[in-house]
Amino acid sequence: MSQITWIKLSTSMFDDKKIKLIRKLPNGNTVLLVWIQLLVEAGKCNLTGRIMLDEQVPLTDEMFAIVYDLELQEVRHAFSTLEQFGMIGFDESQVIRISNWEKHQNIEGMEQTKRLRQARNKRYQEKKKQLSIESDDKTSYKTVDKTQEDILDLDLEIEVSKSVVSMNAFDFYEQNFGVLRPFVIDEINNWVTDLSEELVIEAMKKSLRQHKSWGYTMGILKEWDKGNIRTLHDVEVRDKFFQQNKKKNGMNRVGKIASSPIVENKEDEELGW
Repeated sequence: MSQITWIKLSTSMFDDKKIKLIRKLPNGNTVLLVWIQLLVEAGKCNLTGRIMLDEQVPLTDEMFAIVYDLELQEVRHAFSTLEQFGMIGFDESQVIRISNWEKHQNIEGMEQTKRLRQARNKRYQEKKKQLSIESDDKTSYKTVDKTQEDILDLDLEIEVSKSVVSMNAFDFYEQNFGVLRPFVIDEINNWVTDLSEELVIEAMKKSLRQHKSWGYTMGILKEWDKGNIRTLHDVEVRDKFFQQNKKKNGMNRVGKIASSPIVENKEDEELGW
């Protein structure tokens, strides 16, 4: 199993009708706790929603109760309730499976992690083979070998971190702009790395308010990068400054109508749109 060290939960989770109904049931909060714990286990397994103790052994209700320090009856009640609500199911081997796994978790991010781990292992084996040929000193080989392993582990964590962080920006784009193209994926990745995910999403929100496209978002991000904008607070301060200047300039017109079109958004003025 290729283990994942993160899971994705929606901030609107507690607005879901099923969650509201479950919490009203006897021991409803315990059922909800078990649900989140099951999501965590499914994330660790990274088997498209299937929950296993290891590659051969399914995680049973008895095992789950021991692992999470819960009463067995509580776990069985929770499993039964979640199954009735269609949130989990059991296959022919009685393996627990999260229903609609792709809805709850980031499948693309998990698959990306698998690919990164495979690439890491390949690089490590190649480096190990190279060091074995070049070094006759076993002690020296082991030291260098461990160092290279640590470096590759660090490389993997950085790559996985970038993939996980940027995924919400991808989701936001797909939900509001449309199908992601490879070129746009690269651009989003680059801007998330150079600035931050929250700034990329904020720039997309500003574009949507102006009924603009991704190209407009790129212009905003370029201006922010040029102006050393690095946080949402920086954006807020910048917007307030421009609004104050806009108000001041409006008062100086003394009621005269400007001959040029009114710019509703400062980014429009700066970007020439």
